[in-house]
Amino acid sequence: EITNQLSQYMQEKGLTSYCVNSFSNGRSLLENGCDFDVIFLDIQMEYLNGMETAKMLRQRKLKVHGQYEGSAYIGQHLQMQGELFL
Repeated sequence: EITNQLSQYMQEKGLTSYCVNSFSNGRSLLENGCDFDVIFLDIQMEYLNGMETAKMLRQRKLKVHGQYEGSAYIGQHLQMQGELFL
């Protein structure tokens, strides 16, 4: 669903140079090894949930680049938002 919404948004804005990738779980995303500009994660995913995946992505960025640009949290699981920035 989100893949279609993002593609539609980019087309409406006249942006043609973009790529949308979709992974069924956090492990697949991490194994891909690509460096993405924006990543949307669901908190509830198989193997590694969105929280664990985000934490591993941050650690990888810090190790490789020495910095991490930041994260944004959007969702209804407000009791978990503090964990996102650990």
